[in-house]
Amino acid sequence: MKKTKCSICKEIILPDLDGWDGGHNAEPINSGICCGSCNTRVVTPTRIMLYVKNKEKRGTNNGQKKES
Repeated sequence: MKKTKCSICKEIILPDLDGWDGGHNAEPINSGICCGSCNTRVVTPTRIMLYVKNKEKRGTNNGQKKES
């Protein structure tokens, strides 16, 4: 078993419940891979926050332009 460390918490990445031990994409936090816990607690919420901010910046609502 390979021992890869999470690029966020630096702990060894353990296999997920389905056996996958390749980690998760840590973008936009960093360009490495992360453990399931950091993916859930840090990466996913950051992606959602960035999506919402970008959506507000574009002024769109479900692909539709906001009415003034």
